[in-house]
Amino acid sequence: MTATDSPSTVGVFESPGDEVEPTRAPGRPRDPLLEQRALQAALEVFGEKGWAGLTIDEVATRSRVGKSSIYLRWGDKESLLTAALRHSQQRGAERREGEDRPPLTDEESLRDFLIAHATRRAELYLSPDGLPMFRLYVETLAFPQVFANIRQGAITDFVLEERGRVEAAIRRGALPAHASAVHLLDAVEGAVLMHVLVTPPHLLDRVRSTLAVYVEQLVDNQLRAAAS
Repeated sequence: MTATDSPSTVGVFESPGDEVEPTRAPGRPRDPLLEQRALQAALEVFGEKGWAGLTIDEVATRSRVGKSSIYLRWGDKESLLTAALRHSQQRGAERREGEDRPPLTDEESLRDFLIAHATRRAELYLSPDGLPMFRLYVETLAFPQVFANIRQGAITDFVLEERGRVEAAIRRGALPAHASAVHLLDAVEGAVLMHVLVTPPHLLDRVRSTLAVYVEQLVDNQLRAAAS
């Protein structure tokens, strides 16, 4: 945390034009758009400048959210970045935050789940939020101690949740007992990641237009391999 990010200065040096959350009556909900703007700004700054360049000052300026409001919600830039990365991954998912998803029940639902999961990941990597995700993968390897908690909240918890659903489906007979949820998800998501990562920028529109066919073929091939 830099001197300019110190919570002790919050509310004293708000930049002109920064939107400071108005005083709320007891029980009045916080403005969700304010939170979304701050999270999106955190993703943009991190994607462009990495961990060293991510500051609460710049997030507040870009989002036009007062620093005091940011500190009240997340406390520091580590918590803010973790929340922003999780939000970007869960965007477009069928569930709301804190709402449990129903368990998978048969092979067809496992196929549907994997197609939806792979499609969301591909769309994430192809979107502006893809850059901060790629940045996260690199900086987690470069600075493992700094990113230990961020990795847990933004990657590990998310992966374990998805893996648990596939493992439960396997236990119920969607695939043979010897099938590995780890290998299946690694193969599907790894293929999607490489498909986007190695494609030249001028061909990304073609990736988008053929994504549905690509994902269905990928999932079907991996399910056949897992069942053999």
